[in-house]
Amino acid sequence: MKRIIYITIVALAALTGCKKDEAPSLSRQICGEWRGSELAAEVGIYISFASDGTFELYQKLSSEGFELRRGKWTLDGNVLSGTYNDGEAWAAAYTVTVTGDVLTMVSQNEGAETGVYQKCEIPGYIKESSSVIVKSL
Repeated sequence: MKRIIYITIVALAALTGCKKDEAPSLSRQICGEWRGSELAAEVGIYISFASDGTFELYQKLSSEGFELRRGKWTLDGNVLSGTYNDGEAWAAAYTVTVTGDVLTMVSQNEGAETGVYQKCEIPGYIKESSSVIVKSL
């Protein structure tokens, strides 16, 4: 009897060991810190998506410093949308894909714009020196 139990346990361990690893969900792939690439020199964008559904967006749109906006994000299939802490929705929802360390976001509004982001830790000096903006864009 002990031998049958032992053989069963070994067989189950072998079968589960042969399962293909499932790719992480898109939601898990998005979580992390990202830096906007392919931007003009005076512009800078960093965004952090947390697993609790919150985000922090650091933007530098001029020679002024970075501004920080916070809010919540949701993912429905491959469509990412969000609202800022003041309750205002993002200007558009985005179709998203993640390939390795690259996040691509294509806006779903007229004149669809593509944003490309590289996985990257947001520098501490940006986090520490950003002006917190409560009102959304």
